[in-house]
Amino acid sequence: MSARIISVANRKGGVSKTTTGLFLATSLALNKGKKVIYLDCDSQASAYEYRQFEKNMELYQSTPPPYRILKKDPAFLFDEIQDYEKEYDMIFIDIPRFTLGKDDKMIISILAMCDSVLIPIKSGELDNLSTLGFVRMIEAIREHKQEKGRPYQYAGFLSMTGKRPTDDKDARSFVKDLGIPLLKHELRDVRELSNPYTYESLLNKGKAEKERFEAFFNEFIQFFNF
Repeated sequence: MSARIISVANRKGGVSKTTTGLFLATSLALNKGKKVIYLDCDSQASAYEYRQFEKNMELYQSTPPPYRILKKDPAFLFDEIQDYEKEYDMIFIDIPRFTLGKDDKMIISILAMCDSVLIPIKSGELDNLSTLGFVRMIEAIREHKQEKGRPYQYAGFLSMTGKRPTDDKDARSFVKDLGIPLLKHELRDVRELSNPYTYESLLNKGKAEKERFEAFFNEFIQFFNF
């Protein structure tokens, strides 16, 4: 059976795409027994660099990593996926950073290789406008996949609170108007939750981390049928 391929992605930067992806990948590997590989295609390679940092920590030097994180050139991603799709249960793709209208064809090509996309949404009108263009891109990919008879799922979730009390309400209303699925459980202020540990699952850490992450993780598993 081929691997499930997922990306935590949005056109907007700073919405905790990589952090959320690492949280999910680590918990799938450690708590669900999935064989996971994380392909970091971002030019900053923050997921890959964080793994290298952790590997050198005394705490983890004698601990095998629960899954692989590899730095990859997005231009050759199709071949990379072919190499790994029979070996792994889950392939996470950290997409390159991009701006409106720039390298859209490459991003569309990468997202079309996935079967699942999770979209972090930050509260605030300007951030939502950026998300709007990204969602239209995802919907175009889904329509193409449907024509080919191939499954393609996506959902949004609120990942960061806004500056005004009404921002969160406005964000939920915005997503509802778009007609896209929105996970009921939010993972708010992700970067304040914990460091993006790639060796330890939030489900196995403190009570506060588990309480904030567990409901979101379980809904994620159920929605995407992982």
